[in-house]
Amino acid sequence: MNIAFIGTHGTGKTKLARLLGLEIENIGYNIAYEKDITRSIHSIGIPINENGDVITQVISFSEFYKKIILPYRKCENVLICDRSLYDDLAYIEYSNIDINSKLFLSGIIKNTLVDFWDILFYVEPKYKLINDGVRSRSRKYQLEIDRLIRDEVLPIIKKSSRSTRIEKLSSYGFEDEVYEAFQLFLKLLAKNKNK
Repeated sequence: MNIAFIGTHGTGKTKLARLLGLEIENIGYNIAYEKDITRSIHSIGIPINENGDVITQVISFSEFYKKIILPYRKCENVLICDRSLYDDLAYIEYSNIDINSKLFLSGIIKNTLVDFWDILFYVEPKYKLINDGVRSRSRKYQLEIDRLIRDEVLPIIKKSSRSTRIEKLSSYGFEDEVYEAFQLFLKLLAKNKNK
């Protein structure tokens, strides 16, 4: 089963993914946990956030594809990723990339991810942005990316994917959000076993 978190930066996706992985591991499942590649892209001097460009998106996609899509296309374990790559659709839309490049990159992402994820947990921005030296600290930018994910990306996923289930985490606080995600995971697991 492939699980990812979707949402703008600074929403706690990495922490939630790690904590959910521990919960699932505690009931006997093998977990493959993959972290977002944004930090590694930034570390080699590629611009991200508001300064991201077509090179940022091409490298982001190719690294994600190589590290996550190829090895986990037929995953027997539970894959948990703190990012879905669908998020990139919002960052692409926000950027100053020309329209042809936007259409090309968006098409590649949509076609690559069709039915790859079993569950996407959508996480809203609820927490104060921290200065991690990598991600943007602009609340305005964060909220605009969230709006694009919520209003444009999630409907695209619902329309194009037959099997990806999208769940909005409505709890507040990491412990409650992890509990909510874990319960939804168990419910989907039971449903899949009854098929």
